[in-house]
Amino acid sequence: MNKIALGLGVAAMLVTGLAQAVQTESRTAKIASCESAKPAQMVSMIKNDFLQNRLPRWADDKKLLGTSTPVVWVQDDQIVQNGDSWQIPLKVRGTKVDRTYTVKVDCKAGDLEYSLPE
Repeated sequence: MNKIALGLGVAAMLVTGLAQAVQTESRTAKIASCESAKPAQMVSMIKNDFLQNRLPRWADDKKLLGTSTPVVWVQDDQIVQNGDSWQIPLKVRGTKVDRTYTVKVDCKAGDLEYSLPE
């Protein structure tokens, strides 16, 4: 095998591995319609989704936080609602650090997106 073919093979493997890593660390999800949700319902949905669906898949976040069972909360005065869209800062306390995830929810489209931990 020549050096160019070997180099292309290695590059393809790296791209494939990166794509798989990005898929397992996806920060977006589809959710059921939440157009008539109240703030308390949105907070409950976000907290449950984070703890049950997202964090178990996010190895880097678990390592950063130092736990797979952090304490999570939302300060009600920081929730922003604009029609069917919400922006909710999710506070997360691990054994190593505290971080905030900005969660954007589009109830009409059924989209949920988490920022990287800040």
